[in-house]
Amino acid sequence: MRGRWGISIGSKSCSSPSRGTESFFKIGPTYATKYFWAQSKFETVDGHPWPRRLVNLTGRGVFTIDCGTTKGDFLWNGYLLPVVSDRVLRIIEENKLTGHTVYHAEVYKKGELIEGYNGLGIYGKGGPNNPKAYAGGIIPGTSIRRIDGLHPTKWDGSDFFTLDDIPGAVLVTERVKKLFVKEKVTNCRFDRAEN
Repeated sequence: MRGRWGISIGSKSCSSPSRGTESFFKIGPTYATKYFWAQSKFETVDGHPWPRRLVNLTGRGVFTIDCGTTKGDFLWNGYLLPVVSDRVLRIIEENKLTGHTVYHAEVYKKGELIEGYNGLGIYGKGGPNNPKAYAGGIIPGTSIRRIDGLHPTKWDGSDFFTLDDIPGAVLVTERVKKLFVKEKVTNCRFDRAEN
């Protein structure tokens, strides 16, 4: 579908492995209204503005629940920064998934701290999106480029990664998708990255 990935939405060093038949998926919120949704309480991490990139997040991220009634394994927010449950972090660590780091996340609902969440920073690299994905041009009346899929050109082999020119989209390998589906991880969905 054209325009689906509109722009409005410390790296590992290694040579680009052969992609072979590797499939990639964009991971994101389900937008199910029953799950908690949060906003950042203030827009700073270590005194700096929240980055648009999902890398090198250090210090303390503060999130305030503003809707939803159910705690999911993923807690999404206005910046689409992944915040994950202790259970998801354990799954990631036990299966030695790569391309991520963890930062301290504090989640509050009505002023009360909700334990069991962790910020997930993404440092894996996919290189720039394939230029052919932008062949559709600009959406009329906007400055938003149409994007026909997310096509990593210099993937570093990480299980979690972003693209240089679309840093807000978290991409994962099929291994991550299969593992999360098997473990019944809640409040995340997978869309095939390449159309």
